[in-house]
Amino acid sequence: MKWIVRIYTLVLLLYTGWRTLDFLMQQLPSNDLSFWLAIVFLFATEVGILIWHEISLAHTTTYTQHYIATGLIWLDFVGSFGAGVADMILRQTMIEYEIPRALALGLMIGLPLIVATNVAGALVFQANDADLVRMRARKFLEFEADQQATQELMASRRRLVATKKRELIKEMTAGYDELPLMATPKPSSNGHNTEEAELMANPTPRRRSKN
Repeated sequence: MKWIVRIYTLVLLLYTGWRTLDFLMQQLPSNDLSFWLAIVFLFATEVGILIWHEISLAHTTTYTQHYIATGLIWLDFVGSFGAGVADMILRQTMIEYEIPRALALGLMIGLPLIVATNVAGALVFQANDADLVRMRARKFLEFEADQQATQELMASRRRLVATKKRELIKEMTAGYDELPLMATPKPSSNGHNTEEAELMANPTPRRRSKN
């Protein structure tokens, strides 16, 4: 039964894909490049629906991947639906009818936005793979551990430098503490020291006695 549903979905997508391609070929200039541009647009509509649907079934490894795949399925469906309706309006032969202005404006702006959104979705989808998420988490933990270790080493280095500086200053000043202090003459009561008082009392210099 699953294969019947898949085949049924594929047949309908082939039809809507032909409608989308036909509409785009009518809107683009008549040259070889226009054909390839229309093919590229198909990857954002019918082909995108198939790819993202298969991915969402069994190839997502995180919730983010599943949400992206599911969202892009319905976004591509909206683009396919709009292009198909516009092509049916242009190709019908019952009455002469033009595409509504709102639909034409929406397709003119919306189809390029759908392509850009598919590209962005594919990039985000790959970035949120479970293996990559685990690898980034390990690398972030390693980086944080290295950063904290470096900060602790720098703090220890500053403490060691300060301790070494104090030890060096203590060693350099230790020699000065051991030097004998020079005797300072005591001043007399009148403000002069003892030697000056003796000179004033006996100005004649003393002679050494001869042996």
